Amino acid sequence: MAQVEGLSKAAGIPAAALAKNLELERQVFEIIKKESDPKVREARLRELSSKLSAQAQAAASPWFRFFVMYDPAPALRKLTCPVLALNGELDLQVPSSLNLPAITKALEAGGNRDYEIVKLPKLSHLFQTSRTGLVSEYGQIKETIAPVALETMSAWILRHTR
Repeated sequence: MAQVEGLSKAAGIPAAALAKNLELERQVFEIIKKESDPKVREARLRELSSKLSAQAQAAASPWFRFFVMYDPAPALRKLTCPVLALNGELDLQVPSSLNLPAITKALEAGGNRDYEIVKLPKLSHLFQTSRTGLVSEYGQIKETIAPVALETMSAWILRHTR
């Protein structure tokens, strides 16, 4: 839901259309969470809206349901190795404001004290220097990965391997 909202706002979608889209997304995720049978899930998604016809099959797949239902917190709580968690400030697909605190909370709950959480300024989901963070911008940026992301990873690895 946060991904849809962030991408829509950055794209300048009017508030009324955004509210309608968010309600549709809420209904989609409710079906995905409640309906374990892929065929029934796909049928219910198709009933929901003609807008979903292209997306319904993918959303009905076992992979997509796993993706939506997966909670990484239990796995993070079990980690005893050093952890580096990076997020771009302009990441609209995995918002840092939601994900980095959750990662921190899970690592601390598991007793892991050797972690570093970094929000990289002006970087998108692909760690590219970005103006908006919109998916449509990805292919327009010549930079494969921002030097600051590589430097952050490199410095962390060097600190943990010396």
